[in-house]
Amino acid sequence: MNVEQHPIASRLPSPTARPAIVADPDEFRSLFQRKDGPVKLDDYLNSDVPQLGLHIVSFKDKTLVCLDWPHTLMDAMGKKSLLDAWTLMLQGRADDIVQPKGVDIDPLVELGRKPTEQHMQAEHRLSMFGLAAYGFSNILDFVRTQQNRMVCVPASFVARLLETA
Repeated sequence: MNVEQHPIASRLPSPTARPAIVADPDEFRSLFQRKDGPVKLDDYLNSDVPQLGLHIVSFKDKTLVCLDWPHTLMDAMGKKSLLDAWTLMLQGRADDIVQPKGVDIDPLVELGRKPTEQHMQAEHRLSMFGLAAYGFSNILDFVRTQQNRMVCVPASFVARLLETA
């Protein structure tokens, strides 16, 4: 069937012109993940499910390709590296894939040790009191129910951020 005919997929949000919260991704969980797929860290710890999952849903007019992983496997930069390597492999450019560094190498060991200028946010650095106040004001976040949101950030907005940075 086409996406528009599917009761859940038909509600998938469209791209926006400005950054916006467009949906609650939990509404689409059945599209993004298999029925018994992991939802929380405990699901990975108490089952034999791999940390990296691939779930594909095909419609006549669109295909959803979904990756899921816990943060214990990789962060956003790790995800970027994975997607870059996957894309190069699909393009038949396996020789262009950057080989990962071993755990004994820290490429950022010297980062920030010899700055040539003051950081632009240095005046906003938290004091110990400020850090404690921040921690105290956010302590309830550890016990509150998690809320997920799907955010659309257009490429043009990201390009402006990169230019500013």
